[in-house]
Formats: sequence, structure tokens, C-alpha cells
Amino acid sequence: PVVVEFYATWCPHCKKFKTEYEGVASDLGQDFIIARVDGEKFDKLADDFNISGYPTVKLLRKGVKASEASKAEEYEGSMKRSALDDWLKNNNSKATTANIDMKHLQPELEGILAMPGRCYRTERSLYMGN
Repeated sequence: PVVVEFYATWCPHCKKFKTEYEGVASDLGQDFIIARVDGEKFDKLADDFNISGYPTVKLLRKGVKASEASKAEEYEGSMKRSALDDWLKNNNSKATTANIDMKHLQPELEGILAMPGRCYRTERSLYMGN
């Protein structure tokens, strides 16, 4: 299985999560392929995986090819090392919830539904000053 974190260099939550994710790699690197992808640099890949915010962790189970991005499971738990470790060890698909497509929501609704600890791709200019 492959675990991929999509991040953005401008995202403060990604910077905070980096050491947590490196800990997961240290804990589970012998059982999983652990990867990180800059979703801004590789935006086509982020689009293929339906990445709407950062950080986002996806799991591709054994037998699922990278070209089958729609089959990747999204981790929706706490961005803490122990929680992600547990989810991966248990391969608990119940922890995965449906992705809400926020592209069509009004900004007010996006704010209500936004997940704490995640930057949405549309917020790049807020962090970059552009």
C-alpha cells in the first residue's frame, strides 16, 4: 500500500503536520510506501486525486494503481501521528468519509463546512500575499 500526503509550501497546517507525518514514515515505512507531494507544484496530480485542501492524506491499497486515483481513500482523522498510525495499522476504511466538493459552494458555506487544520487550495492568495 501507498500513503501520500498532499501539501503546499505556503500552508501553515502542512508545516505543523510535517514532523507528525515523518514520524508515521519512521513507524510504518517498512509496511507502506510513504510519499509527500507538493500539490501546488504537481497540481495536475492533485486534481487527479480531487485534492481540495492541504494537508490531505490518501491511501492506495495494495493492487490499486496510481492511475486509479478515484479508488484512493482519504484520511479524515486528526492530523496527529498516533491517529494516522492507528488508521493505517487498522486499515479502517470506516474512518474515511465522503469528500464534499466545495467548488460550487458560496464562500460563506465553505467557511461553515471548512475543516479546522486544513487550508483550501482557493486560499493560496491569503497565505502568499498575492
